[in-house]
Amino acid sequence: MAPHFYAALGIAPRGAKFDNANPRSAVKTLEEKLSESDFKQFQRAEAAQQNGFENIGLFASAVLAANYARLPVRTINVASCFYLASR
Repeated sequence: MAPHFYAALGIAPRGAKFDNANPRSAVKTLEEKLSESDFKQFQRAEAAQQNGFENIGLFASAVLAANYARLPVRTINVASCFYLASR
């Protein structure tokens, strides 16, 4: 969610207000009002948020499987930290 808040609160106010109630139409409005470089930065932040949503299921499943397999907590923590740092 951090990339979305960065996009909506950090980039959007530079040229337009982000409408969280209807984000798809807000993107079209922002495209018209933001400069090209700001809009590309906004798109990258929104893409990072979508990528995080797409990967959270895999991450949660892996942590649950590791707990079910009774791996040492330290191993799970190190693997989780490595995954999060690589993201």
